[in-house]
Amino acid sequence: MYSLNIKSSKLYLRDLDISDLDHVLKWFNDIDSFKFATGVYEPMTLNEMKGYFLKNHFSQKDFCSGIFSIGSGKLIGMLKGQFTYNYEDTAWINTVIIEPEVQRKGYGTEAINLLIGYLKENTKVKKLYLSVSEENIIGKLFWRKQNFSVIMRINKDSTSKYKHQGISIMYRQI
Repeated sequence: MYSLNIKSSKLYLRDLDISDLDHVLKWFNDIDSFKFATGVYEPMTLNEMKGYFLKNHFSQKDFCSGIFSIGSGKLIGMLKGQFTYNYEDTAWINTVIIEPEVQRKGYGTEAINLLIGYLKENTKVKKLYLSVSEENIIGKLFWRKQNFSVIMRINKDSTSKYKHQGISIMYRQI
């Protein structure tokens, strides 16, 4: 796993480890709150979560960080993404989760700003991409506030058993 250990005055990002997975599993299994962030529409077991984690843990192109409050030291979120193999100037953000009781307090914005600052200073990444469900209005608004723009829309996959309307691919130059 590509290691991201970054700190600001409000929060820090630390690589997730096995001991964090019980907490992360609660988010993944809170489908009503986080299905758009995780892409998970059915409950997972702890063993499935461990498999998901270990797959990312042994990949040099993936990062998977917990978002921790400086004040409390508590795990309040998660940031997951990857560097694109063939394009060293490109990265994707796959998952951003913020604990419901601390949402809308600037933690998500702070985590993204930390990531972008780190990428600018320590990598060759210049392009950052993500995908957002068309139904995820709050998510799309959040990403627009972070200066991401929709560059492509993908229509709903008619073979999917999940009822989402489609996907927006969003982009930001950093």
